[in-house]
Amino acid sequence: MVSEVALPADLVAAVEQAAPRAVALRRDLHRIPEPSGREVKTAARVAEELARLGLAARTGVGDTGITADLVTGRPGPYVLLR
Repeated sequence: MVSEVALPADLVAAVEQAAPRAVALRRDLHRIPEPSGREVKTAARVAEELARLGLAARTGVGDTGITADLVTGRPGPYVLLR
């Protein structure tokens, strides 16, 4: 059973504001068909978007992987996006 959680209005507003850009990025990435393990153009596009967000990306992690740290100064769990 899934229980619903009430989200803060400011979080909902932030997600709604970011959604169109996230959808556009997803569509851009799907326009770059590359074989698994050789996603060079895809990695470059992701690094470009991270830089636009003000995050310093480390590229070439495991060849085409990218990592970026969002430092908030607050304790808490980490999130990994794939």
